Amino acid sequence: MKIYYGLQVKRLARLLPCVTLIAVLLLAGAVAVLSAFARHTVTREENTVLRVGVAGDTDNPYFEFGMTALQTLDSSRFAVELVAMEENAARRSLESGDIAAYVVVPEGFTEAALRGEILPIPCVVSAGTSGMVSLFKAEIADVVRDLLVESQKGIYGLSQSLAETGQPQKDHADRLALRLVTLILHRDKLYEAEEHGGADGLPLLPSLICGVAVALVWLIGLPYASALIRRDTALCRVLSAKGYTPLMQTAAEYAAYVTVLVPPVYALAALVFAVDMGMTAGEKAGLLLAAFPLVMLAAAFLLLVFYLVRDIVSGMLAAFFGAVALSYVSGCLYPLHTFPVAMQTVGAWLPTAFSHRYLAALVQGEGTLLLLCGVLGYTLLFFAAAVLVRYRRLNEGRGGV
Repeated sequence: MKIYYGLQVKRLARLLPCVTLIAVLLLAGAVAVLSAFARHTVTREENTVLRVGVAGDTDNPYFEFGMTALQTLDSSRFAVELVAMEENAARRSLESGDIAAYVVVPEGFTEAALRGEILPIPCVVSAGTSGMVSLFKAEIADVVRDLLVESQKGIYGLSQSLAETGQPQKDHADRLALRLVTLILHRDKLYEAEEHGGADGLPLLPSLICGVAVALVWLIGLPYASALIRRDTALCRVLSAKGYTPLMQTAAEYAAYVTVLVPPVYALAALVFAVDMGMTAGEKAGLLLAAFPLVMLAAAFLLLVFYLVRDIVSGMLAAFFGAVALSYVSGCLYPLHTFPVAMQTVGAWLPTAFSHRYLAALVQGEGTLLLLCGVLGYTLLFFAAAVLVRYRRLNEGRGGV
């Protein structure tokens, strides 16, 4: 067993320089993509104040008072900047990209509102606009509608009740209106926003970094397909005749595979850790040691794929697309919360998802026992499947499935 393990290590180690070079290239590509994403998140539209033009019948004193309150007192001023302008000027500004949208206040809007009639306010956005502009449009429209309708219900309801009892209406209705305005302007004091990050508890960019790290570990082992994919089982049958069972053969090859995967993976980690990350040398060493099960899981999956095929090209393609697909669906390469609910449910139970959350938990210093059990459980499952495939090959005496 030890001799066969040593021979497998020597055979796989011949590819180590090529694998290390490929690993460095993969890391360079990942760093370029993540750097571009980081720059995009800083300058993208969602992180800037949206400028919205206001045109139409805006000369009414009540409307001007409301605009002033929104521009100086309301918390929405940190996300939306309201700019009063003529409709033609607003249209030109929208076409040039100076504003994200503009609204047209219909004639007599304020007078109708005082009578309890809310006229529709058209909102114009550029063609094909998506993202935060559409989101703001829908959300703000719903909020404004609810605030106006509910406030009017309260004021007119109070006025009607006072009229039925013969009490003066104006003073009480005015006080209620001012009270409602105060509550609306200070509505940010009624709730507290808390950012939890992604499903793994990390902000988006660190979560993607952990996910890309998991995907790289799964992809680094692809070049060993040429040494692990067998066209026939002649050698395996000879070893079986000499007492090396399918379990022993698979265990030796798997252990050798893990052994040769460690140097390139940890070389990449050393390059990453060369950047000042606010961690001591002991913390970095502990993180690398605790992340070893991720290498074991990736090796078990790739070994199973290599056992299932007998053609090198087919094996490379199957392993590559399998690793990329699992990484994508589980949220390693793209935020999981953006997928449909059904896909999120399935993706959360994939092996790459457990690896992703396990690495994120290590980075945050949180408990990892359950996640470690998931990683090791999938590792044993893939290893057991590889043993069964080797056993079937030996019994059938064929070189492929």
